[in-house]
Amino acid sequence: MMFKRTGILNFGLVVFGVVFGFPIWAQTINLDLTQSFQAIDRWENGCFLPSGLNAYVMDDLVDLTVDTLRVNRLRLEVRSGTEHPDDNYQLYSDSTIDYNTWRSLRYATVNDNDDPFDINWAGFHFTELDERIEDILIPIRNRLIENGSDLYINLCFVAFTAQLNDGAGGTIIHQDPEEYAEFIQAVFIHMESTYGFVPDGVEIILEPNVADFGNGTLVGQCLVATGDRLSGLGYNPDYIACSNTNLNGAINFYPSFSAVPGVEEYWSEYSFHAYAGRTDDNLIQIASNAAESGVKTSMLEWWANGNTYRFLHDCLKLANLSTFQFKGSFGAVGNDWNNGLLKITENGTNDFSLELQRPTKYFRHYFKLLHPGAVRFEASSDMDQFDPVLFVNPDGHLVMNINALAGGTLSVQGLPPGTYRTITSLGDGKQEPNPYWEVSSVDTIQDGESMSVTIQDEGVVSIVQLSSIVNSTSLMKFEESGFKAYADRNTVVVEALRDEPIEDVQIFLLNGQSVGLHENINDRKVFIDVEGVSGQIVVIQVNGVYASKLFID
Repeated sequence: MMFKRTGILNFGLVVFGVVFGFPIWAQTINLDLTQSFQAIDRWENGCFLPSGLNAYVMDDLVDLTVDTLRVNRLRLEVRSGTEHPDDNYQLYSDSTIDYNTWRSLRYATVNDNDDPFDINWAGFHFTELDERIEDILIPIRNRLIENGSDLYINLCFVAFTAQLNDGAGGTIIHQDPEEYAEFIQAVFIHMESTYGFVPDGVEIILEPNVADFGNGTLVGQCLVATGDRLSGLGYNPDYIACSNTNLNGAINFYPSFSAVPGVEEYWSEYSFHAYAGRTDDNLIQIASNAAESGVKTSMLEWWANGNTYRFLHDCLKLANLSTFQFKGSFGAVGNDWNNGLLKITENGTNDFSLELQRPTKYFRHYFKLLHPGAVRFEASSDMDQFDPVLFVNPDGHLVMNINALAGGTLSVQGLPPGTYRTITSLGDGKQEPNPYWEVSSVDTIQDGESMSVTIQDEGVVSIVQLSSIVNSTSLMKFEESGFKAYADRNTVVVEALRDEPIEDVQIFLLNGQSVGLHENINDRKVFIDVEGVSGQIVVIQVNGVYASKLFID
């Protein structure tokens, strides 16, 4: 993987090159930073790990999940059978009942009482929910908080009624919207009183077509009943639906679901699963439905080998996706890679090693590099070989992921002036990438220059902006502004000479790399430590308007 800058303006220049001995014509990617689309919200994973394994792998799991991947949303499932006079999960954990008995009971419900507005706590057992919170959710949440971020908790109601009565099927009490609302209310109260936090979102029902939740109307009625109930108690989570097994189902549910009075007040995320119906037209229709209702979109399950970064790439562009779930489980010893985010290898008794699964390594280009709040902008290619998706992160720096179907050379037009590097993982999205996360050296792109990139084979290539270039000649000079700056050993001193105070100061190297940002100063004199940049010329920018160059001894 290599790239270089070329001094050409933003028009369709074509460059001739050779890849694997065959001549090709370079393709052009054009950026349009005036046309924006959706913002990234979160990257989700399920909250699953075999019981007991967490004691031996959690430190490494958190390192990989949070620090390497930046997963920041967990699906916390709660089964309908939580409302039952017997703690069937505890009975199964204690080996009092076997797995088949537990399987037939875990969604079975017995009403706590006849009044959905009066909770009988003896009729609820949160043992399984608490285990997931304590063993998995809290360690990940704590690490994110340590990193200055946060965890989004998606409480997902699950009721696979076909498993009831030894597989004969059955009904549950939560098909009554007020009983459903009481159930979610009970979970919120329990979590707040036990742990001091509550879910950020409620996924109304996992796969309602499998759970025999009838149609979009019932899902909508349960959503509205819960919204009314929780808002009256001071809880205002997001509401997520319809979560059908496939895109066709999500589209078919939409008319009746969105027509339920009150849905428009609470609904915030249009979710779908992708076990079938993965067509461009369906993705576009979901984006259209979401735009009509003013909600975000999310793909929250496709636990199969076919789910690669390329589907996420398409969802971002066609469905205006804000949230994506790659896997449900974090992994299990001996599982094939399609069953977990991580590969867990047992090396001996209570000795495990963890690494990203092969497909997960490609997803890192999206999960790690695209931060919450990143906004998508228009990027187009003149051929299908290189498909770009462009975002600008909240810090103002650009990230463009290119889905390369083959090797070749491309020219990127319209990059803002700044310093850039590329990160490359080559492969088909399933096999071990080679190379994996290959980071190039830093290069500087000036105004009007294009970046020429050569890709050796299929895979994903990220173009990452590291800093913006400050063009000090376009700003007012200090001598015109009433400010002065001087260096005193390893300190830069900035003074206000007139009435305007110093609000912010930013210091750049000449290549555009930021070496310090100081905000909300509101003072007439500031001292800034610049140790580490001695012997260099820097640009001092004050209040985003005034700039001057300064040599640091």
